[in-house]
Amino acid sequence: MAGMRRRPGRLVALGAAALVIAADQISKDWAQANLAINQRITVIPGWLSFQRTENSGAAFSFLTGHNELFILITAALLVLVGFLILGGLAPDRLTVVALGLILGGGLSNLFDRVRLSAVVDFVRFAFWPTIFNLADLAIRAGAVVVVLAVLLRQTRRGHLDRPVR
Repeated sequence: MAGMRRRPGRLVALGAAALVIAADQISKDWAQANLAINQRITVIPGWLSFQRTENSGAAFSFLTGHNELFILITAALLVLVGFLILGGLAPDRLTVVALGLILGGGLSNLFDRVRLSAVVDFVRFAFWPTIFNLADLAIRAGAVVVVLAVLLRQTRRGHLDRPVR
């Protein structure tokens, strides 16, 4: 019976991953069709613009040109995330959904790396130092939710009230 209760969580996670992949790939296709490299379109003056870049590195163009390394690292991490989801190892539904966001974002960016040897980024907030995409946003949101879920579980168990030794 416990295994049956976990199945809907898996389906929700896989559904979240599929939605992230679809939204990210559609938005990147739009950016590639409508924006030249480094062309900027202001969406909300002083706040949001779209500017297409292709990043073969990580955030801040870290390790640019090492696409094969990022493909291997991403694939390994996605196998781990998939194992957590499909193995029913996530402790609650919130964590499962967050892992689904991470899985979808990671798969979508991995698809770019394999297909284009770079990740298409185009979302630029005036207050944020990097240009990113919807997959990056899903990965960050999922990671924040996982951390908050862990902290919430630890707080409920009283583990955060103990002094560190």
